[in-house]
Amino acid sequence: MNASNFLSANVSLNNSYSMSSNTRAACVANAAFIGNAPLDKLETGIKSIDHLVQRYSINFNIDEGQLADNAFQKSLVLYGQDQRLDYFNLPPCMYMIIAAASAEEKFIVHRFYLPYKNGVRFATYLLNEEGEIVESVSYQRNVKYLQAFKIIRKQIALANQINESIAA
Repeated sequence: MNASNFLSANVSLNNSYSMSSNTRAACVANAAFIGNAPLDKLETGIKSIDHLVQRYSINFNIDEGQLADNAFQKSLVLYGQDQRLDYFNLPPCMYMIIAAASAEEKFIVHRFYLPYKNGVRFATYLLNEEGEIVESVSYQRNVKYLQAFKIIRKQIALANQINESIAA
C-alpha cells in the first residue's frame, strides 16, 4: 500500500467537496477506532496537530496488517531481542526495554511526525501487546507541544481502558 492509496482510503469526512455514500462508508469503515468511536477529533491546543489528527486520524491498531503509515504517524512491530533494533533509531530507553525483553514479547513502536515542519519527529510511544504504554518520548521542548504529547498519551491510555472494559 503506497501513500496515495492510504490517503484516498482515509480522507476526512469533513471535506468541502461532496462524497458519494460509498466513499463515505469506506472512510467510516477504515477509520481508526478507540473503543467504539473514531479518534479523528482531538483538541491538543495546537491547531496544526488537531488538523493532522482530523485528516489522518490516530491509528492504534495492533494487528500487523493494519499498522499506520502516513505523513503524520508510522507504526512498526518489534519483538524482544529483535535484531532489527539497530536500524530503527529508537530512543535509548526504548532500545533497552526491547533488548531486555524475551523473544516472545511483542511491542508496537508508534511514531508521530510534524509534516509541516519538514517531517520533524514529534513523539514516540512504545506499546506492549495489550496496548498499554510502556515508554513514551517527546522530541519537542515547547510547552504547547509537551501538552499535546500528554493529551495523546492520555488518549492511548483511555483507549486501553475502554478496550479492557469492553472485553470484560
